[in-house]
Amino acid sequence: VSAKNASLLPEKVNDMFGLYYRENTDDGEILKLSYTKDFKQWTEPEVISWPKGSAWQSFKWGTGSQALSTEQGFLMVYHAVDDRQVYRLGLAMFDRKDPSRILWYSSAILEPAMDYETHGYVPNVVYTCGALIRNDELWIYYGAADRVIGRAVLSLSDIGL
Repeated sequence: VSAKNASLLPEKVNDMFGLYYRENTDDGEILKLSYTKDFKQWTEPEVISWPKGSAWQSFKWGTGSQALSTEQGFLMVYHAVDDRQVYRLGLAMFDRKDPSRILWYSSAILEPAMDYETHGYVPNVVYTCGALIRNDELWIYYGAADRVIGRAVLSLSDIGL
């Protein structure tokens, strides 16, 4: 089993810690969610149905930032790659009571455009390194072209929060 891109839930659900992670299978990549009380024993993972069909995430995708607690649910900034190997960022909102359920997801919110995003060690790449909510803004820290770190700021009202 090959798994990566892990992200802990920011708070307990049903008195347990939750962990999202991406697993590579023979049928492609899948998102899983497993729970633990003690970080030693884990529940059988739930497979989460990831949205398909968007051209900007046609090649692969992965969790990115840690999940952020909001009134609507758990917000995650994630990355996805198209068939031309261009990395972009999107948002996904997971249900607070049932974090295996995606309430909504966005189209691409950030794509390589600046010179430092389009040229570098790996060109045409933006991928999330972390995120936080500060006042009424979502701050996204991201890697660009595997060479530099940037910060993008979005108004929460612009994303419906």
